[in-house]
Amino acid sequence: MQHRFARTYRVAPIYLIAVFEAAVRLGHDPGDFCADLGFDIVDLHEPDFTVTHHDACVVIRRALRVLKIPHIGFDLGQRANLGARGALALGMLSSRTLKEAMTLMLDRPARAGFLLALDAKVMGDQYILIAESWPGSRDLLPFLTEKTFVGLVRLWRVIAQTTSYSPIAVHFSHSEPEIRRRAYEQFFGCPVHFDAPEYKLIAQVVWLDVELPFRSLASFRLAQKLLEHSDLGESAARGIETRVMAELQRVYRHRSPFARVAAQMGLSERTLRRRLSDAGL
Repeated sequence: MQHRFARTYRVAPIYLIAVFEAAVRLGHDPGDFCADLGFDIVDLHEPDFTVTHHDACVVIRRALRVLKIPHIGFDLGQRANLGARGALALGMLSSRTLKEAMTLMLDRPARAGFLLALDAKVMGDQYILIAESWPGSRDLLPFLTEKTFVGLVRLWRVIAQTTSYSPIAVHFSHSEPEIRRRAYEQFFGCPVHFDAPEYKLIAQVVWLDVELPFRSLASFRLAQKLLEHSDLGESAARGIETRVMAELQRVYRHRSPFARVAAQMGLSERTLRRRLSDAGL
């Protein structure tokens, strides 16, 4: 039975737009990708339009079968468009530091269009981003992680206005694609490992404190207000569900208690239970 999450969690169609644009560039009609799903190409460009995780995965599977490009996630990630993220883009550009910009995006996975779970943590002098699949989409992880990791590095270089940003290492759990590893290492500027135990991107923690050239407190506060007034997924309740699921996925294998999940989210147990109750979860 399809997991409830896939049918209820809604995201901005950023990945779908990228896939549709790739199809057009390659001479395909992407209209069939969303057949019988209740929306079409025009809808994707409407402000605050969202799709369910289930429908987004259906579209991507259909597109991958037609396009048949093993490294399409890598290619689309390099075309990541900051402007397509609306108010989130304004917030990231006007953030004071790279850490503030990254936190703004990672705290709003629906607005960012993410179709996988991302967990960020600091260990010593390293900033580590770990990617895991949401229920029902593990088969799409090679595509989703390549597009996400490549896209994030591209966006971080754009908002920091530097080409010198590079991770320390990037790990993919899938096998090396048909194009050579060299193309990946040239883009990331670091070693890239395939057939790794986890999907993760490792960077130097000092990058988090880099001050951004377009920082503006007034614009950042405006972006926050815009994001608050247009929360995706029906309400902020959906956001709390998404964050709790991400934390549970990350710590479940360690059998961590509910208190650990609350602490990782910066909340007390009582507050988290109340917010979950208010959200009807």
